[in-house]
Amino acid sequence: MKQQWQLFVGLFLSLLIIIFAAMNTVVVPIQLGFGQFKTPLVIIIFSAVFMGALLIALLMASVVWSQKRTIKQLHKQNEELEAKIEDEVSIRMAAYLAASEVDQQEQQNYEEQLTEEDRDQMY
Repeated sequence: MKQQWQLFVGLFLSLLIIIFAAMNTVVVPIQLGFGQFKTPLVIIIFSAVFMGALLIALLMASVVWSQKRTIKQLHKQNEELEAKIEDEVSIRMAAYLAASEVDQQEQQNYEEQLTEEDRDQMY
């Protein structure tokens, strides 16, 4: 929906520029450092709009490029952290399983040491 509004505003502004340029068709002199020439004002208006759009496009391209580079770095950092977490979980799980096996072995040894009478009392 947001892109539709942006398109609508862009088309509206373009229409305003076209109407403004069409109303200003007078030939005007342009003074440059090395000389002077005459051209219709409509060409100057369209040239200024085009150069402004080109400048904005270049600036936005640099911003987008910078953001893509940052996103790439963050993805790499995220993958490294996920690998680190996975390693930590594996280590802790192995430690837990080892402790669990030790506990089971101790329980088994304890039950073997009990006499028949002690077993009957427990259960």
